[in-house]
Amino acid sequence: MAQPVITPPPHEAAELFRLMAEEIRECAIFLLDTRGRITVWNRGAEVMKGYTAQEAIGHHFRMLYTEEDRARRWPEHNLRAAHRDGYYSEERWRRKKDGTLFWAHIALTALRGEHGALRGYSKVTLDLTPHKELERCLDERAENQRILAAAQAGTWEWDPVDGLLRLSPALLELLGYEENELGPHFRDWAALVAREDLPELRARLRRVAEQAPYAPLALHARLCRKDGRCHWHDIRASWCHSSRAGRALLQGVCVDIDRQMRLQMALRSAKERAQVTLRAITNGVLTTCRDGRIDTMNAAAEHLTGWMEDEVRGRPAAEVLRLADEASGAALPDPVARSMAERRVLVSPAPALLAARGGARHTVEYAVAPLLPPGREVDGAVVVLNDVSEAHGLLRSLRHQASHDALTGLVNRQEFGLRLQRALERSTQEGAGCALLYMDLDRFKIVNDTCGHAAGDDLLRQLAAAYSAHVRERDTLARLGGDEFALIVEHCTVQEALLVARKILDTTRAFRFVHGKQSFRIGVSIGLVPLQEVAQSAQETLRQADHACYIAKERGRNRVFVQRRPGGEMRQRRNDMYWAKRLGDAFRGDLLQLYRQPIHALGAADGGLHYEILLRLRDGPNTPIQPGVFLPAAERYDIMPEVDRWVLNKSLEWLERNPAHVARLALCTINLSQRALADPAFLRHATARVRDAGVPADRLCFEITETGAVANMRQTQAFIAALKELGCRFALDDFGTGLASFAYLKELPVDYVKIDGSFIEPMMDSTVDFEMVRFTNEISHIMGRRTIAEFVNDQATLARLTEIGVDFAQGYMLGEPGPLTA
Repeated sequence: MAQPVITPPPHEAAELFRLMAEEIRECAIFLLDTRGRITVWNRGAEVMKGYTAQEAIGHHFRMLYTEEDRARRWPEHNLRAAHRDGYYSEERWRRKKDGTLFWAHIALTALRGEHGALRGYSKVTLDLTPHKELERCLDERAENQRILAAAQAGTWEWDPVDGLLRLSPALLELLGYEENELGPHFRDWAALVAREDLPELRARLRRVAEQAPYAPLALHARLCRKDGRCHWHDIRASWCHSSRAGRALLQGVCVDIDRQMRLQMALRSAKERAQVTLRAITNGVLTTCRDGRIDTMNAAAEHLTGWMEDEVRGRPAAEVLRLADEASGAALPDPVARSMAERRVLVSPAPALLAARGGARHTVEYAVAPLLPPGREVDGAVVVLNDVSEAHGLLRSLRHQASHDALTGLVNRQEFGLRLQRALERSTQEGAGCALLYMDLDRFKIVNDTCGHAAGDDLLRQLAAAYSAHVRERDTLARLGGDEFALIVEHCTVQEALLVARKILDTTRAFRFVHGKQSFRIGVSIGLVPLQEVAQSAQETLRQADHACYIAKERGRNRVFVQRRPGGEMRQRRNDMYWAKRLGDAFRGDLLQLYRQPIHALGAADGGLHYEILLRLRDGPNTPIQPGVFLPAAERYDIMPEVDRWVLNKSLEWLERNPAHVARLALCTINLSQRALADPAFLRHATARVRDAGVPADRLCFEITETGAVANMRQTQAFIAALKELGCRFALDDFGTGLASFAYLKELPVDYVKIDGSFIEPMMDSTVDFEMVRFTNEISHIMGRRTIAEFVNDQATLARLTEIGVDFAQGYMLGEPGPLTA
């Protein structure tokens, strides 16, 4: 026999095979690997053999053989035969899980790859036990009629005139009665016949009595034995003249056929179930004769092809199954003819288009298996069609959703990362010019805050459409999230990419977003990175482009910054990112620490503890990190609100836990950032926290910088007023560094003025600086403010400050910062 080449299904085809075989219960279908271990186990196998898929998968299929067959190494023989010839079949006894045996017809097929390499085996098993039993019974009946009749049959005689029924001793014994137990004048068939069959028997008897002496009697009915069990019997009778009665009597025989009847009923039921299953399954199923013409098809196949079974019977399969490649639309060869010619299972390598009669089209996956009876030629084929139109459409939709932004329809961040990686590889391998543009909208938050997020979403959709007009088909525009976009410009120089960036700038400048009666203008900052110059990976490239975009924002927004090689700006950006991350880790790991530096009273100033709260970042066993290192990054990355809350909360918590310290406290000064002064949420938090604290509010002083205070004078005044109403005091830091410090001092109701250290340190050697300190002190006193001198580091400076009437002094000479808890 020529060795067939059986190509195992790919992943999709294997799933199709599993779905096709899953609900078939009339035969066991399972797959084996090259060593005979079970890999797929359908429900028919579970029903037939008693093992669940979990119990069977992974075990060698020898578990299904009898002990004698295993001792003879029959399973291995079967594998070798299938491996050698490509196909092997036999009928033998097989063992179920509970130990019982059944007569099985098995078909074992070797599955091979494209080059003939063995991939495994498919095994189909049919339970022929009922057929075997019926065959045996019929053979025994034919060959041993006399013995069967004597053992399982008895005669009877019925007189239609007097209604007497006489049973032979053999029949009485068969039904479990003694010879004279029913009496000589027994008349009642009802005592012998099952209730369901009695009406039919009586009707038959009436008909044959009316037609006597010609009409014979023949029917199947259940006769009930004395113990209540009912068996099917073949009841046959004919009319015979009785010299004893002087008239014709109906004489008959009852043969026990219960076993045969039950086997036939089981076979009939199994066939009906198979037909119902075939009609019910959603897969289209067709069968063909050996000449490739269609023999049968189920309702699902009728729906898919547009043909009715009566119309299609006898037509060539290729006329009904008009299949085409889904991508190109080219017609596909007839899979039925190919499967029968090659004597192997064919599974669609990819979904195909099925053109139905009437013009409808369905996306289907198909499998064709030739019918190979043992020792005979191909007897036809079975075709299974799985309609995957909806699933395929859903899959396309899911793929699109997974790779595109739901709001704008542009490529999303995940898909953009994949395309950027491919662009990097092409740029490296082919040397083609390519650039990445990272775009962050300016003033977008104003639209969201003013008109709501729905308006913001509408703006993003409109702007995405406007940007798309300047993008070539081979380029990739994406929305990375929020108000951030990105663009890969391929096969271009840096100058050409810069032209694209400037078109986007011009588009954004000309764009007007109208919502109701309001009109908004926005801007965009763009970071441009030539991939061939600085790119290493998609993640690193995005990071560099983000840095470049940030630099564009810092330089005035609504502009492009080209990052060719990492420069000073990039290093500063990376440094800020590093410290921003360190701050985040510090919050989570409790690495921030509060320090305090004393402020000493000079002359007649108040006594008591007076100090400023300072912030440090713990660095293991090393010296704590000064705030000037990490706070600029906190400002740029908008982390200062969190820092301000932490400092305020921790300071008040420590003071609440130390009432003895608070009793000696004159003033505790806490620094606030410019962002805190302009944040209504922080003002609400601060007023609530101070109001609820167990610390007198007049012992608390908030220190604000001159530049931060004047950045938004109205909000600063409101902030000061709210907390001063509770009793808190305020100090103005860095005083004198601004161009209009004294003018602002009139507008700010602070209690203390801290003269900037840039005037204090050189005052002993500079007349101008000395006069600035003296003048600031006098003006502050005139306005009712008390003064604090910073950076006092020597005795001469301290004496001179005391002499001119400065109220307080602060510096390393008077006391270095130390932990608050010390």
